[in-house]
Amino acid sequence: MKTRLQLLAVLLLVIINNPSWGCSAFTISSESRVLMAKSYDWNVGNGVVLTNPKGPRIGIPTGYSAPIEWFAKYGSITFNQYGRFMPNGGINEAGLAIEVLWLDETQYPTPTNNAVVNELQWVQYHLDCFATVDEVVESNQVITIVPTFAKLHYYVADKTGNSAVVEFINGQRVVHYGANLNCKAITNDTYANSINYQNISEKGKSKAPMSSVNRFTRLYSEISGTPSFTDSTLVSKAFSLLDGVWVKGWTKWNILYDLTNARVWFKTNHTQARKEFSLANFELNEGASLQFIDINNFFNGNVASHFVVFNEAINFELISNSAKLTGIELPGNLVELMATHPNRVNEMAEAMSAFYSSVANIVVEVSGLKGSLGSVSIGIFDSEQAFTRQKPINGGRIRVSDEKVRLVAYNVPLDREYAVGYFHDANSNDKLDTNFLGIPTERYGFSGKGKRKFHKAKFKVIDKNTHVAL
Repeated sequence: MKTRLQLLAVLLLVIINNPSWGCSAFTISSESRVLMAKSYDWNVGNGVVLTNPKGPRIGIPTGYSAPIEWFAKYGSITFNQYGRFMPNGGINEAGLAIEVLWLDETQYPTPTNNAVVNELQWVQYHLDCFATVDEVVESNQVITIVPTFAKLHYYVADKTGNSAVVEFINGQRVVHYGANLNCKAITNDTYANSINYQNISEKGKSKAPMSSVNRFTRLYSEISGTPSFTDSTLVSKAFSLLDGVWVKGWTKWNILYDLTNARVWFKTNHTQARKEFSLANFELNEGASLQFIDINNFFNGNVASHFVVFNEAINFELISNSAKLTGIELPGNLVELMATHPNRVNEMAEAMSAFYSSVANIVVEVSGLKGSLGSVSIGIFDSEQAFTRQKPINGGRIRVSDEKVRLVAYNVPLDREYAVGYFHDANSNDKLDTNFLGIPTERYGFSGKGKRKFHKAKFKVIDKNTHVAL
């Protein structure tokens, strides 16, 4: 039978080994060509490549205000896992590309106006409306995100080679671009923490070679400064860099955008064969039909001729399958309404309002940490069974900054009981250090009375924003 100390060790190990989702993105260029690349790491790899013709748009309701409306000035092609209008990334006719990456530190600003979209439609809105990084950065001061699914930061690049990392930290917008982006790359830590990581001693570095900060380090060593690449070798170099940050078991897609020529290559973990297409292969003017191809298709080479008509039934299947596989809990009618958007936008607005009225945010703060090294892993549990079996429903791993960390868990159901556990991996060795008796020698703790029992650690979420200080 396991002792209490052994059970504690198992619990904390599960918290720290419950990995933050990984992704990597970067820009490289030659004298006459600019490429942006993305490695998409996630627990599921289904999705479609979808055309988005120009035309009028209406936002997906967020439950905050009436959805915004706009006209898509540019056609685009996007990679979608959660349905139309909610892309994971893509490129438009002007040579602007945007990709999303997970970031546990994300805390979106509180909306101050009615210009609100969800975290994935943020991508579609900017691809529809803008041609340059500068325009996206300026728009970012106006458009606010109310999240439905995820905590993200964004990588943006245009055909001039200008690139940006857009983040939301402690409820504030943080943008790195121009002279403030001395390495055109990002993974799954904040850009500031990723850059700072380059300067710490080897003793404080992560021992996991494919951790977010170590993947950033690989890219930093290859592309920071003024590296020289040629037109003829640029594509092969980009795919070589993508191979270098491929995370076994997690990487699902590799995508490469030629921003100069509006051309795209991609491959998936299901088939390593490279597929490609040019935006010029498609009709993207207003009134054109939507076309798509399954991202995990087994065609080779130019796949433009294999795109077929996209419809609501396919959209419903895509959204429902992705929500199920990812573990996202959404009411069935909401999935149906998302699939038909914008044809039933008023019904969807009511459903989204009902959804947001039934969920809350848990803000976990761990302070008084010794030093500013290592990371804190946080797990949120919703039952005795989940706590005992070490299966957190939410959480993440955050690098320590200024002796504290903060994590926001969005859209957890109201009027339920939860417990929080955390562990400070101060020496970044990705394990729980213990003494010869098996007693942890690194800081850890639980909510409530600090005991390793759910009934002592639990608290009930009754406020829309519940704060837990540890």
